[in-house]
Amino acid sequence: MLHVLSRGAAGIVTRIDLFGTGTRSLVTSDVPGLDNAAFNAENRMFVSSYAAGGITELHPDGRTREVVPRGSAGPYGMTADLGGTVHVADHHRLTRLQAPGDEVATTELLTFAHGSSPTAGCCT
Repeated sequence: MLHVLSRGAAGIVTRIDLFGTGTRSLVTSDVPGLDNAAFNAENRMFVSSYAAGGITELHPDGRTREVVPRGSAGPYGMTADLGGTVHVADHHRLTRLQAPGDEVATTELLTFAHGSSPTAGCCT
């Protein structure tokens, strides 16, 4: 499934079935300015907003759950590692959200963090 994020106020995600019927469906999140998406080991989708900050879990039916409260500077990058931990880069911080409760596990103060990508050990 290809997920295309909207930067608009409604926070629309267009889902396109590339390997099946080719159908398209829309999911409205009401999270303005979607700019990053990450999927964890359970295929749960997490999105960030450049307009409002924060991280939101977006369910396929459009339900949302705030994971990191809105108001952050960014976030600028987000990824999930093979262990299911979601990593978020927020300019001067790298935050890790860990299952099962997805509570913020650790926040690391950095000089500069604008991206996050998985590596063999963790993330960079």
